[in-house]
Amino acid sequence: MGQEEYKELNRYLNEIFSILEKQNPVALELLGPFCEWAEIFCSISRNRRFDNLDASFCAVPFTLVYSELKQFLYSINPIYVVKLEEVLQNGMLNLGEDVESQFDSRGSFATIDIQREYTWKDAFVLIHEFFHYLNDSNTNNRDILTEGISIYFEFAFYDYLIDKKITVDFPIISNRLFSTYFLSSDFIKYSLEFLLFKEVGDLDQFSYQYISKILPFTLSKEVYSHECTYLLEKCRIVEEEYLKEYGSKNFDQKEFEETIKESFFFEYQYIMGTFLALYMRKYGSLERMVWLSENVNQPLSLTELLKKIGIEDKNPNLKMTMSKCLWEEIEKNSVPFKQR
Repeated sequence: MGQEEYKELNRYLNEIFSILEKQNPVALELLGPFCEWAEIFCSISRNRRFDNLDASFCAVPFTLVYSELKQFLYSINPIYVVKLEEVLQNGMLNLGEDVESQFDSRGSFATIDIQREYTWKDAFVLIHEFFHYLNDSNTNNRDILTEGISIYFEFAFYDYLIDKKITVDFPIISNRLFSTYFLSSDFIKYSLEFLLFKEVGDLDQFSYQYISKILPFTLSKEVYSHECTYLLEKCRIVEEEYLKEYGSKNFDQKEFEETIKESFFFEYQYIMGTFLALYMRKYGSLERMVWLSENVNQPLSLTELLKKIGIEDKNPNLKMTMSKCLWEEIEKNSVPFKQR
């Protein structure tokens, strides 16, 4: 990349960071650890094939999905069943083949959209989005932890169905691991450049030399240049697509900020969320995760919240233990490529 291209990239990064600092400064402060966790996820998952993702799955009527989901929620807290019924009765649940699965609270009327596949996947998507609905709020801790909460309850519902001897052919854990690996793979293409910009300011052709002062590894000049080129192109595409949809005359700052948030630095939610869900599935408890979901928006620090559910962020063995949880699940739910 030349000087003009770095100048253009820095213009984008200044704008992106001004938005991210406003949206979630706590998450941005944790960018270094997020980069490390993404690298760990990719290094463990690389060169592995996740099982049964392309298989055909048995059709499951929504009446069964809904019935089992209600029973599971009732076993946690009967009020959750009341809230689920409210979602259905108030027209908040949107089921269809052409919708994107999401919990959307941006407008005046919140909705839970589920893209129907008529398999057990519908159940796991519904419980995932339902827990987003339960802890919906605009707080920094919720932004960081909400995916971990929703992913945990996907796994908890799966374990509940298996304990009831219900045949579930959709590989929810494999699906989640693969999805998070895909997001991690994209995140690491530009996360170190984000970290360098955060720590040293505007980037130039020599900025890669500083990475070893921030994280315990190095970054070659060639890789750094390639990743800067990728990031610049990503920025251009995001801007072009936004202007194509809204036009320069109809520029809306709020919509633009939402576009930035959905395009950059969102993957960490799923990376950290998957680590958290796997760790709490093995070493935590359902009760602690229910507590977290119901208290994630309390005025506590992230460290205090995690401590309440038994996670000490200063524990020197935490990274190794979480990595072991990930490796064990990947080993169970995937095989090396060479075996196929």
